[in-house]
Amino acid sequence: MNRFLIFISIVVGISVILSACNIPTDSVATQSAQITEAPVVATEAPVVATEPPAATDAPLVTINLAGPLMELGSRYKYVDGSILVAVPGGPFIMGYNATDNPIHEVTLSDFWIYSAKVTNQQYAL
Repeated sequence: MNRFLIFISIVVGISVILSACNIPTDSVATQSAQITEAPVVATEAPVVATEPPAATDAPLVTINLAGPLMELGSRYKYVDGSILVAVPGGPFIMGYNATDNPIHEVTLSDFWIYSAKVTNQQYAL
């Protein structure tokens, strides 16, 4: 019984190793036939639009992509139910007086930030 288990273990090990090698199953004759085939070339010219798309009579709707007005202390209820707070932009001093992190002035524009911690699910949304 012990010899049988050793034999089965060796057979399984060899089959795992061979399956990991990714040996191609095509024969040499089939591979050489694939190499000598002529490539297929498209003979039709690509379709080019010569006329503009038909105009629709529907009125254009403007969308405010900037969000609500950015004022100091503004709050905005976001889609996921969390509260965003407006942070006004401006210059500030950044860095620590070291060779790899010199003190310098950076100017940021206005931005919105969450008023509470963000979960992974909120970040994915």
